[in-house]
Amino acid sequence: MDLRKIPVSMINLNPYNPRIELQPGDLEYEKLKYSIEEFGYVEPIVWNERTGNLVGGHQQFKILVHEQGATEVEVSIKRTPESFDFNWLRRRSLLDVNPDALR
Repeated sequence: MDLRKIPVSMINLNPYNPRIELQPGDLEYEKLKYSIEEFGYVEPIVWNERTGNLVGGHQQFKILVHEQGATEVEVSIKRTPESFDFNWLRRRSLLDVNPDALR
């Protein structure tokens, strides 16, 4: 595992993050915030070096930056070939179904 501390300015939020974004006050958000404050972030954020996109740990990232004012975070670096983006987007487009079109 390649771990590195990088500036948060190098990290792009992934527009295809499938998880619902938690908000301050949400139970899960508050539990994660408490856990990070109490134990630190145990699993590093996963970052795609080629695209600059966040791959995993969106909620942790949000808490570290917005709640704790982090300017750098430790990331696990993921390297993917360019073909990965095309194939991922293609699979996603196949799964995007308009429910009205099924009637």
